[in-house]
Amino acid sequence: MADAKEEVQPTEVVEAKEEAKEEVKEEVADGAETQTETQTPGKRGSSEPVTLGYASFKTIQELAGFCRTILQNSALNVDLNEYEYLTLLALLKHHPDKDRKLGLGVRAFQVRPFRGAGGDGEARAFHALRKDGSWEDFSYLKCAAEVFPSQAGQLASVKRQRSDSGPRSGG
Repeated sequence: MADAKEEVQPTEVVEAKEEAKEEVKEEVADGAETQTETQTPGKRGSSEPVTLGYASFKTIQELAGFCRTILQNSALNVDLNEYEYLTLLALLKHHPDKDRKLGLGVRAFQVRPFRGAGGDGEARAFHALRKDGSWEDFSYLKCAAEVFPSQAGQLASVKRQRSDSGPRSGG
């Protein structure tokens, strides 16, 4: 007797997963908001974590530490991975000058040397590589201050930690 349920073959499962993955990438590439991309800071309680991409942060120090780790440990001029891309894209959408920084869409993020504002050549900054081939550096601290406005006053200690540990980020 034949079972009424249709069995799914492993190759069909793999193909379905690949199709779903491609759809998500297309949505992200088009700048579409995903459910996990950003929780609006104004709509959360002070003790609730904020989600940026796939990462969640409870404090401005936690967010700054995450960004500082990427800046210090990433190879220069190499596209960051998808996890970091989604987190930084959601973070960049909180920059005070986000429209100019995002441009017509971001293709990738890289860590590159930062030479602005008296940069010594060893400083590093996040750079958004746009779909049109242009790029723009940005300050993760400016974004973090918008994500955690009630904790923005704590950025002075984050900046001191940053200057003690080396790399700085751009505008």
